[in-house]
Amino acid sequence: MDIERKLKQDKLKPVINLQYNPIIEPIGNNFLTNFSFNNYKWGVEFKMPLFLRKERGDIKITKLKIKENELILTGKFQALLNKLQVYINAWQATLEQIEIFEESVRLYEQMYISEKRLFDIGESSLFLVNSREQSYINARIKLAEMVAKNRISYYSIFYFAGKLGV
Repeated sequence: MDIERKLKQDKLKPVINLQYNPIIEPIGNNFLTNFSFNNYKWGVEFKMPLFLRKERGDIKITKLKIKENELILTGKFQALLNKLQVYINAWQATLEQIEIFEESVRLYEQMYISEKRLFDIGESSLFLVNSREQSYINARIKLAEMVAKNRISYYSIFYFAGKLGV
């Protein structure tokens, strides 16, 4: 686009053509033989449009196209930054969820161990022990899923930023 703008600006410049044509042919290597100002054709041609509306309009259109392309590029860059920020936010959110859920898993484990102790001394039933164990296992599975989501979000940040090779 910048080249196109320069080309259109060059069309605003006047055109000067200088012409020089010898009418006689030199004999040998001596150009000065038969030298006379009457034996040469000289000319100057000067061209410049009187109204430069078209050229100026073309330059303005080209400048507007350049500005439009810059704005499109800026918009795309901003969209990419926003998308990267979404990945960063997802990673931070899953990190916070993991911290909270690790505490929940620890509490489920304590409940399971306590229920086993109660069962060993005869205060609980096998159904409650199995129920606590199932809750503990489900919580660990959910924690593993959250960790996987966190890792995916983490590596998505680097992949999207172009820092991670495939």
